[in-house]
Amino acid sequence: MGKEWDCLDVGLPQEGVWKGRRGKGGSNIGDDRSKPSSRHRVALGMGKKQPFKRCIQCSKRQFSGSPCECEKPDWVVEYPDGAPSSSIRAGRWHELWAVEALRVLKPGGMLLSFGGTRTFHRLTCALEDAGFEIRDCLMWLYGSGFPKSLDVSKAIDKAGEWNAEFDDVRSWLREKVKEKGLKHGEIDRAIGNENSHMASHFLGTSQPMLPTWKQWVIIKTLLGVDEDIDRPPKCISYERAIIGFRKVHRGVAFTSDGPDELPITAPGTDAAKEWDGWGTALKPAWEPIILAMKPLDGTFSQNALKHGVAGLNVDGCRIGANSRPLREGDYKKTADNVYEGRQDSSLMGGSKAIG
Repeated sequence: MGKEWDCLDVGLPQEGVWKGRRGKGGSNIGDDRSKPSSRHRVALGMGKKQPFKRCIQCSKRQFSGSPCECEKPDWVVEYPDGAPSSSIRAGRWHELWAVEALRVLKPGGMLLSFGGTRTFHRLTCALEDAGFEIRDCLMWLYGSGFPKSLDVSKAIDKAGEWNAEFDDVRSWLREKVKEKGLKHGEIDRAIGNENSHMASHFLGTSQPMLPTWKQWVIIKTLLGVDEDIDRPPKCISYERAIIGFRKVHRGVAFTSDGPDELPITAPGTDAAKEWDGWGTALKPAWEPIILAMKPLDGTFSQNALKHGVAGLNVDGCRIGANSRPLREGDYKKTADNVYEGRQDSSLMGGSKAIG
């Protein structure tokens, strides 16, 4: 307790990278000084470097003081000053902490870093760019991931056809707000939250929507109008006929509540029939783990004697097996290895996950 030690801390920006500092008894990550400065937020592509949409027709942005008001805007995604994508920004972040991890490790020290199946390539490259040697990539098989695939056929039926009255009512609402001289903040305040920015969705072209029935009554009262104008749905969706039910495990939000079965529906339109059975993602079943090593100070044997670190404790990771007596023709060393257990591999998981 109270011992000064070199801790991993990527919170303090110094000389272009986030340097660590010496602390007593623990890391300083999480205090006020661990927040990235504006200079490093820009380097990571954070803050004002986020991408935005600009309309090709009027050259106005989706969100601005004077946003695009085209009826059918043609959006193009732009990055200010060539800001990178989120995947590249994540890679830069990985490299920042990897540099600090490399600093606090002894030569030959190993690092295991869990990644995602779609993004671990950035993690691997960042570790290598930071100075690590990539020794292997392990696979953790679990086979119990939650499917996140979107049913394309159901999405087509749900989207349905655009309701023309939706745009007509929004145009009427914009005119009345302009005549009354109301600002977005006044509308937000009237419906109960002046920081919600909901008025920008009611009046703008980005993520267009209409108020709820309760909000609709409040806004009409605020405008001082009594026109009998209904609030139409954004789209006219199609009902899908229920053709059966499938059994499911009961459980809603980690409880034992919920249904025992869910309906199986048939496509409601010709377009949905064409795409019936199509999804957007595979069921997750494994997780990559990058095994990296800080470069050796000499050979493995020299590194072991000098720093007390060398490779992996293979025998300490063996998976035990039942012993059996030697049979004729057995090689004793092979039989001993069977008793000690098989050498651990880069593939991990339960029997159900593996096969």
